[in-house]
Amino acid sequence: MKKKNTKKSYDVVSVGSAVRDIAFYTDDVELLDNPKKDPTKLKLIGFEYGAKVRSDKVMRMFGGGAANTSVGISRLGLRNAVLVSVGMDAEGHEIVAELTKNGVSGELIQYDKKHPTGSSFLVVEEETHEHVAFASYGANSYLNISPKVLNSFKTDWFYISSISMVNWYSAILRLVNSGSKVAWNPGATQLAGSAEQLKKLIKKTTLLILNKDEATELALRTGMKRVPGKSQYDCKVLAQHIHDLGPELVMVTDGRKGSHVFDGAKFYFSKPAPDRPVDTTGAGDCFGSSFTTGLIKFSGDIDKSLALAVINSTNLVAHTGAQQGLLKWDKIRTLLK
Repeated sequence: MKKKNTKKSYDVVSVGSAVRDIAFYTDDVELLDNPKKDPTKLKLIGFEYGAKVRSDKVMRMFGGGAANTSVGISRLGLRNAVLVSVGMDAEGHEIVAELTKNGVSGELIQYDKKHPTGSSFLVVEEETHEHVAFASYGANSYLNISPKVLNSFKTDWFYISSISMVNWYSAILRLVNSGSKVAWNPGATQLAGSAEQLKKLIKKTTLLILNKDEATELALRTGMKRVPGKSQYDCKVLAQHIHDLGPELVMVTDGRKGSHVFDGAKFYFSKPAPDRPVDTTGAGDCFGSSFTTGLIKFSGDIDKSLALAVINSTNLVAHTGAQQGLLKWDKIRTLLK
């Protein structure tokens, strides 16, 4: 008698980090153009040296790329699990409870007995609502993405956000070679990898998601050449160069200026609603994961997927935190009509 296959099956598994966030809101901050003219770090946030910075609004929230994207994907009606590592502490249990409350399967969550749950401290500038995050990865750095773990379940897609593990390259290589489709939003650790490593991973990625700074850094690391008559850092130029590296789709987001998607033959563009955001924390995670969900639900229709992403991220940034404003599918479906 054949043994029954008991592997769990998902539409999407989100891979990356889950953290406890503390957000510190202040207007006692300066937004500066980078005097070094570094194209990957155009804007800086500055404080007076030695000053005591005051805040009348401090919030404790949940965050981390995998946690944010898994909640968003689950609310949009897909079967989702999250592959993260948390500590055996109060923060870890709170994160797991929050994820399961939002319909995310916790069956792939790993519990680290030696390291604490990851945390981050966000400084949010109150006028523009832009932010800088200081991260302590904790247990996230010890996530296990071994062949044994990957063989324990099935998924149509992986959504990979920033991974802090030392052996991140071999882990992501297993994911892109798994046979599942892959949406990948690389973090700073990955973008600091060698050009050879990045090219090998990107070649097997279904959807590569980058903001303009990340796209610029990646393009420069992988030998982008200047296009006559165009800015080297134009989003379309960046997307075209990166698409030549092999992914099926490239998304380059540019904040309030809009987002570009390139499929190798056509450019697609979307612009956010003109509403002033309350908090941009998690906006990138929301936009990328919503677009990926749209590709699944709309059978690859890029225009519809972008519309879904705009609606969901517009609602997100009208609320405080990286998860509070994420919409459910019934509401999105009504707004799309």
